[in-house]
Amino acid sequence: MLILKNVCLALLGIWELKREEITLLKELGSGQFGVVQLGKWKGQYDVAVKMIKEGSMSEDEFFQEAQTMT
Repeated sequence: MLILKNVCLALLGIWELKREEITLLKELGSGQFGVVQLGKWKGQYDVAVKMIKEGSMSEDEFFQEAQTMT
């Protein structure tokens, strides 16, 4: 999920960004299901990028988790 200047893009119906618009900078944390990294979107906006380990959760489970954060 991406929060941009106090506006949650998920509330605008934007659930996924183009990978080529994001630059990954450093790892913020990791766990059983994946890794969270600090990144820049369009070279300007700080974002947190959650990358799920393959096979750790389904796409539906991921979107349910994202919806609980909105």
